[in-house]
Amino acid sequence: MYSYKYKLKPTPDQEALFAKHFGCVRYIYNYFLEQRIQSYQTNKTGSTYVNDANQLPTLKDQFEWLEKVGSQCLQYAVKCLQNGYDNFFRKCKQKVKGKKGFPCFKKRHAKQSFRIPQGVKLVENRLIIPKFPEGILLIMHRKLQGEIKFATISKNKARQYFVSITVERDMQALPKVVKAIGIDLNVKDIVDNDGNKEPNPRPGQQYQDRTKLLAQRVSRKKLNSKNREKAKLKLNKKKQHIHNVRENFLHEVSKCIINENQVICIESLSVEEMVKKVSTEEMPRWKQKKLHRDILDCGFFC
Repeated sequence: MYSYKYKLKPTPDQEALFAKHFGCVRYIYNYFLEQRIQSYQTNKTGSTYVNDANQLPTLKDQFEWLEKVGSQCLQYAVKCLQNGYDNFFRKCKQKVKGKKGFPCFKKRHAKQSFRIPQGVKLVENRLIIPKFPEGILLIMHRKLQGEIKFATISKNKARQYFVSITVERDMQALPKVVKAIGIDLNVKDIVDNDGNKEPNPRPGQQYQDRTKLLAQRVSRKKLNSKNREKAKLKLNKKKQHIHNVRENFLHEVSKCIINENQVICIESLSVEEMVKKVSTEEMPRWKQKKLHRDILDCGFFC
């Protein structure tokens, strides 16, 4: 399996239909999650994907607005909930340390997404899926190869739309080389065993002043006002830009390391332990917070 990610350019009407899909999928997920939690609290019983999926026709008769979105998207939302429960019980059975990842309710202002399991086509730089027969314009920056299996539509906090198309294709193995490399991850640089250094861009620190100014503008606007929403959108776009800079750097460095080396040795870092609050007299709290910000800014957890 291989995935291609493209940016979408929907029309206002298509954005409104996207919003309906996001809302309906979120509602179905939260509805059955709440139903399962209440059932366990009262009767100590659970549910399955089949039982939940069989209730979808009844919900569609009860709420007519569910008919305006693709039925496959709603079914996959139930399947995602089942996958979340399966992963949670698996971690409990294996006694994994830390959080087990119990399914949580989806929020309206977080990242939104829905999946189309079937009926995905690309025709002349347009994405054709159920409920969108006219097609959605996308920026095809690279050619898609392989048989399309499914697609996932997503929207980030900066109100940017993307589609991730998963295809089945033959992946060619990289040619073998004799070179091996050892990598030391530092806040300032990424250093290998030959002494070569790749400085971390640390975009969070680079745009810290701008981000702080935009956050102040958000806090000064009236609650639930349009000006506050506009200011929040500008802040989210800047945060998304910081995320893109960090992600692009990590992808470029990792691809270069993989293509040029046969054996890669790295240190096992626990970012959760590195950013944990430690009460010591040697380092003041403000220095600890700055160090933790720098560690998270490098993206060692990605």
